[in-house]
Amino acid sequence: MQSEVDYDREILLDHARHPKRTGELSDAHAYGQCHNPICGDKIKVAIIVTENRIKNIRILPSGCSISVASASLMAGMVEGLTIDETESMIKKVNETFVPPFLPVDGNEWPENLSTLSPLKRMRESPLKIPCVLISWVAIKDAVKDFKTKE
Repeated sequence: MQSEVDYDREILLDHARHPKRTGELSDAHAYGQCHNPICGDKIKVAIIVTENRIKNIRILPSGCSISVASASLMAGMVEGLTIDETESMIKKVNETFVPPFLPVDGNEWPENLSTLSPLKRMRESPLKIPCVLISWVAIKDAVKDFKTKE
């Protein structure tokens, strides 16, 4: 029987090797990016917003497997959300991953972040938290860009 750790690792490796929603959006309404100069991780995000909802998102991740997997998971989570819902999701992710983060006991993981549960063990390694969060900084930047243009 496969352990939870092995299952989480398998999900992360799949997203790292085959990230979802990658590529360019030539007709994007807004762009965001983030670069961690310490490790070299980079991500660019492009979004199309229709009726205040992210209808399409594309990512261009570059970096370690954790940052690429996190970007892939993030893109899947925010596509379809309204701008307000996306901002709430960003806040919840920060509360969950930025120390001092909200405690998570045992298997109790925030329900609205269930997609990110394979990343929960990264909270135990402060050096990996920036890898998890880089895509969330980039989507926050894209939302800010959208709101500025609106």
